[in-house]
Amino acid sequence: MRKRKQSGFSLIELLIVVAVILVIVAIAVPSYLAAVRSTNETAAAANLKTMIADANTYLGHQKVLPATASAMSGAGTVTTTASACASDGELNTLQATAWDAGFTTNGYQYKWLSGGATVTSPLGCTGNTLVEATAIPATVSGGSVSFCADQTGEFELAGTGTVASGAGCSTDGYTVAVQ
Repeated sequence: MRKRKQSGFSLIELLIVVAVILVIVAIAVPSYLAAVRSTNETAAAANLKTMIADANTYLGHQKVLPATASAMSGAGTVTTTASACASDGELNTLQATAWDAGFTTNGYQYKWLSGGATVTSPLGCTGNTLVEATAIPATVSGGSVSFCADQTGEFELAGTGTVASGAGCSTDGYTVAVQ
């Protein structure tokens, strides 16, 4: 009787290869998720800083804070008695509309809030005395920190949770972030 030589891998060899791959994945996935979370948090902070910078540019031009993000695009309704109140287009229309409605991207939910008193600038432009932008984690993997920025340039953070609208960051239970 002749013994046939078998080629290929045995079941044990295949199981060992699968086990090694699973160990590598178990080590790599948590590190990958932590890197994604950190990237999302950095992007959220940068987005808020950009929105507040745009609001302050609007303030510099119009002498009043915008009542809505759309006011910064020129697409929103700007109550005015003078043509000097037309926006210089700090934001494009799509961005501004998204900020007004609130949107979710990269694991964060963003919202533009206006509050305080309605005021009229020396140019005759109508706006608000308080604006803030918030970013709250939309998913567990999206991020672990909520951010708030207001027109004073104060940038704050807190654990996950909701944000009281239009109250100003410092009254929402946030703490000043180290920059």
